[in-house]
Amino acid sequence: MDEFGIGVGLYYRQLLLFGIVIMFCAIVYIPTMAHNAGFNDRNNSTTPAVLIGTAHNAER
Repeated sequence: MDEFGIGVGLYYRQLLLFGIVIMFCAIVYIPTMAHNAGFNDRNNSTTPAVLIGTAHNAER
């Protein structure tokens, strides 16, 4: 990508690095989401499926 200029090459390298960091953070956060999912009310839950595992609508 450096044939298009140094800025273009740096942009895509930085974008790749940010993607790797975000994936690492998401993998590290998986146990916390699994633990928090146990505190959600499964029988009468108004929590959207996307928010299961977060603190939204947790009983405790």
